[in-house]
Amino acid sequence: MPVRLSVSSWCRYSGQRCGRTVMALFLAVFAVLVTGCNDDGSTSAAYIIGTHDFGENDPNIVVVMGDSITTGHDVSRSYPDMMASLLGTTVINEGYSGEHAYEGLRRVNEVLARYKPGFLLILYGANDILHFRGADDIAEDLRSMVRAAMAANTVPVLATLTPMARTRGVFDEHTKSVNHFIRAMAAEEGVEVVDLEIVFDGFDNDADPFVMEADDLLQFDGLHPNETGNWEIALAFGYFLDSATGGFPVYLP
Repeated sequence: MPVRLSVSSWCRYSGQRCGRTVMALFLAVFAVLVTGCNDDGSTSAAYIIGTHDFGENDPNIVVVMGDSITTGHDVSRSYPDMMASLLGTTVINEGYSGEHAYEGLRRVNEVLARYKPGFLLILYGANDILHFRGADDIAEDLRSMVRAAMAANTVPVLATLTPMARTRGVFDEHTKSVNHFIRAMAAEEGVEVVDLEIVFDGFDNDADPFVMEADDLLQFDGLHPNETGNWEIALAFGYFLDSATGGFPVYLP
């Protein structure tokens, strides 16, 4: 069983703020969530700034593509907005509610050309799963997005999907299957994966899943992350960006 450390273990976002030291600590512990370690145990992300040719792209611009989980459904702040606060860099939210992976693929080249980002974070698949698309088809759409980013000298970063619970719990096994395909595809393409399945592992799987509890990271719909869940995603992606750039400054949220 993986050791799970969460923002919710440290902070109460209903009124308290996490200090700089706590945020820095969480950026460090999320190292275990990023795949692709070198022989010395350090993540390959730490070498991106020194070795990657960004061309005309700006390494300080991060674009996030995804669906309503990325736009920030029924929360006061989306995880891309939280990332911008944590890291003090430009994070552009290109999430579209209801979007499928194949629809993200249709517009990825335009997004890359418009913003010329150093990094493209990709979180797709929930809507595809709800509409019964196969795990291999979803992974192939994500592969094409990854390759589009690489062709544009942008660093792609994939994420596994967050779990589904409650009335959408019937889709959770399919979600895990898609995550398996995402990890395998990322290994084939040589790109990093932020493993949100591990971040959310064990949450919202209570004896009575319809009772909201303090450690739950999903809203009652069993699909969209709540405020704390969004912080968890922001910190997981934030660790990767922090290590990839040699250290963004960490700001109070």
